[in-house]
Amino acid sequence: MNTTIHQAFTQSDKMQALDRLASNLSVELGSVLSKIMTATNLLLSDGALPAEGKENIALIRANTKYAEAVVDVLSKFAGRKPTQPEILDARKVLSDLNSLLSSLLRPNIAIEMTHGQDIWPIKADLCQFQNLIVALAVNAGEAMPDGGRVHLRTLNLTKFECEMNAQIAAIAATDYVVVEVADTGVGIRADILDRIFEPFFSMKGEQGCGCGLSTAYGTIKQMNGHIIVESDVGMGTTFRILLPRYMANAAE
Repeated sequence: MNTTIHQAFTQSDKMQALDRLASNLSVELGSVLSKIMTATNLLLSDGALPAEGKENIALIRANTKYAEAVVDVLSKFAGRKPTQPEILDARKVLSDLNSLLSSLLRPNIAIEMTHGQDIWPIKADLCQFQNLIVALAVNAGEAMPDGGRVHLRTLNLTKFECEMNAQIAAIAATDYVVVEVADTGVGIRADILDRIFEPFFSMKGEQGCGCGLSTAYGTIKQMNGHIIVESDVGMGTTFRILLPRYMANAAE
C-alpha cells in the first residue's frame, strides 16, 4: 500500500477513535461531576460548616465547574452538542480567566498578559474558546517543572501582514486575531514537533493519553482557525492561534 494513503487512513482512524472517546467521556464524566456539584452545594448550605471548610469546598466547586466546561467542550467536539458561536472580545475572555489560571497553575509559575490596541472581535463558542486557552496554559505549566512564566498575548494580524509571512500565507491570507500562549519551559524537540497534534501521541510517556493537543487542534478547526507552534529546546514554546476577524454582514 502506498505510504501516503496508509498514513491518511491511519490518521482518519485515529480521529474517529478520538471522536468516540470524547463522546463516551462526556457522558461518563458528566454524570460524576453532576454528583460532585450536588454534594458541594449541600455542604455549602450547611450553616455549621466553618469558614475555612467553606473556602475549600468553594474551591472544589469552582474546579468542578471548570471540569464541567471541559466536558461540554468534549460534547461539542464529538458532535453530541451543537456549538453556540457568539461575538467575543479575546482580551476580555483572557482577563476573565486570570483567576482560574492562577488556581490551576503552580505558585512558582507567573502569569502575564499583554493585549494589543483595538483588538478585532472574533466569533466563537465562548466555552470552547475559554477551555482552549486554559488547556494550552495548563500544558505550558506542565512544561515548566521548576517554575517559569506563561505569557498570554493578543494582537491583530492584517491580511497584508499574512501575505508578507510565508508560513502564514501558505495557510490563508486574511485578517486574523492572534492569541499567543508562550512559556519558558523545556521546549519540544524538532523530531516530534510535527506530531504533537496527532491523536493519542503524548510527550508525557505513560502519564498522558495524548488527547489534549489533538482536541485543541480540532476545536481550533471548528472555529475556522489555525495554530502555529514555535519551540526551542531549553528556551520554551509558543502556541500561536489565528482566528478569523469577525465582520458583520449586511443582514446583521
